[in-house]
Amino acid sequence: MNKKRSYSELLLGGGPSKTSIATHLQIDSIIVKNRFARDIKTSGWTSNAEWPDGSVSSDNHSTKEQADGVCKLLMRDGYGGDKKVFPIRVWSEEKQ
Repeated sequence: MNKKRSYSELLLGGGPSKTSIATHLQIDSIIVKNRFARDIKTSGWTSNAEWPDGSVSSDNHSTKEQADGVCKLLMRDGYGGDKKVFPIRVWSEEKQ
C-alpha cells in the first residue's frame, strides 16, 4: 500500500526526487492561486466606471481600499492611464 507522505518526510529522504517535490510545490501554489481568484470573484468589492460611450466596466477586488484606489486612479489618469479617455463616474460597491 502506498502511504501519503508529508513534504518534511519527503525532504528528509526516502521519497521522490527533489524535482518531484518541486513539482508538487508548484501544483500546490497553483491551487492556492486558483482558490484565491475564485474567492475574489464570489466575495469582496468591485470598482465600477461608466464611460462616455455609455458602457460600464467593473473589476473585482478583495478589499474596499483596493476598489477605491482603482476608482481614484481612473478619475486621475483615465482609461489605461493615458489621460485621454476619462470615466463619467466611478464607484465601488460590496458584492452581495
